[in-house]
Amino acid sequence: MGLGSDFLRRLKPPFVGRSAYIVLLLTDALAQAFVAVGEEDLSRIVAALLTVALAGCQTTARSSWDSLSPPTGRTEALAGARAAPAVEAQFGGVVSNGAAESRMLRIGRRITRSVPELRGPYRYLVLDSDRVDAVSLPGGRIYVTRALYERLSRDDLLAAALAHEMAHLQAKDHFKPRPASPHGALDKELSADRFAARWLDAAGFPSEAMTDLNRLVADAQPAGWARVRIAHLTRPSMPADNQVNHDPNG
Repeated sequence: MGLGSDFLRRLKPPFVGRSAYIVLLLTDALAQAFVAVGEEDLSRIVAALLTVALAGCQTTARSSWDSLSPPTGRTEALAGARAAPAVEAQFGGVVSNGAAESRMLRIGRRITRSVPELRGPYRYLVLDSDRVDAVSLPGGRIYVTRALYERLSRDDLLAAALAHEMAHLQAKDHFKPRPASPHGALDKELSADRFAARWLDAAGFPSEAMTDLNRLVADAQPAGWARVRIAHLTRPSMPADNQVNHDPNG
């Protein structure tokens, strides 16, 4: 049995959404099947599974494991590892940049040391892409494109990008159904923004860096998203996990 299999079978709807529950069971089954099938076949299966739920954000660099926290679990680590080659290829591959790796690891550790609920390990990588974006994969892989990293000269902006991706990982957004509408996709970004702002404050970075980041990458987001996200961040009465519909064109 894969680690967590009994738990997953007890965690039935309505405790999690039906689609999310099915994805979790499938991913756990894939972890168990690793010994029985060829590595190449399993890689394609998991990559296809995660393509459905891959979270991409217009928000920021290359590798080093942060082992300060315990692993996120066999199932998540396996899913992320198997999806990584396809994701990296989609963005032009991983760039070797020692300075960026060290900087991201330093900033990432500052955040995780200040926020006990953030469990690692995390791995930070730069993708060789002109697209301004950041993505993450289960198991703690956080990617920042070269184009985005070049915009993030301030440490607090890079911290905001990393914290935003950590929020997606913490919420297990990759295992949730793809939102049926742009409103649903935006709501996930709003929630991640608010958690990231809290964690920035806990780590001694200005929480306003999350707002500054949205301004900086407004041109890389869907029309109207940056305005809504900035407004959401400036409403202290709205909790981070309050999922509501927003009209970016309103």
